[in-house]
Amino acid sequence: MILYRSIGTCLYCNETLGQKELKTHLNKHIAVLDEDKNTNDKLSFLIKVTGEYKDDPHFLYLLVDGDTEFDLLDSFLREIWLECCGHMSSFSLNKKDISQFNFDKYLDLDSNANEEDEDGDDDYYGSSDLFPGEIPFNVPVKDVLIKGRKLSYTYDYGSTTSLNIITEYVYKAERKEFIELLSRNKDFNYRCDVCKETAFLICTFHSYSDQGLFCMKCAKKHKKTCSDFSDFEMPIVNSPRMGVCAYSGGSIDTKGDGPWQGKYEMEEE
Repeated sequence: MILYRSIGTCLYCNETLGQKELKTHLNKHIAVLDEDKNTNDKLSFLIKVTGEYKDDPHFLYLLVDGDTEFDLLDSFLREIWLECCGHMSSFSLNKKDISQFNFDKYLDLDSNANEEDEDGDDDYYGSSDLFPGEIPFNVPVKDVLIKGRKLSYTYDYGSTTSLNIITEYVYKAERKEFIELLSRNKDFNYRCDVCKETAFLICTFHSYSDQGLFCMKCAKKHKKTCSDFSDFEMPIVNSPRMGVCAYSGGSIDTKGDGPWQGKYEMEEE
């Protein structure tokens, strides 16, 4: 079994730490930076975004201003990790928190609600379009997030990619940016299933077998035996959506989104 090291670099000091250690490390930096700020009633949040499953090593640490609406957070997640074909998406509360919220006031804010735009799309969701616990996109994050609260995020209801979001810390300070990327996992040294060299391509037709990841040399050989490879060839990227639908990489932090170029070694057991 191959274990990929989930480590990232701190935006503030460039120190590389494990995913768990980064939470405390980043909080210390933010506390120092906030010492002389006028807190007033402004809030901001350190949130961690991870893949759906516990063994998914992908993560993002984001510093989010409290006035940021979920629509902007949705756009950020799409651009750094998810966007491929304009699929639908949503944020949802955990079951234990659903009864604490009533979002009706947000559903009536848009005077053009349920009217179609020039492209024939709805400008805004109606209440009947929301799933139980779903958070309307025009809700500011400060109205939902508290320390320790967990949310779910879903992108694409066909070939679905789901994410977990947890609020690690809450600060009484206003931010210059709505969303700031403080750290993300470094890319992983995926190995070619044939020769064990660094892999760069996936054959998504065989991605659920033991012959789905390839270095460039072995990819050429695989193409001769797999007639579907030309249609199902995709790049290895640093995202939980790697190899899904038509996803080929993000448009935010593109240097951190490519195939492995690090110097650390994988752990094997």
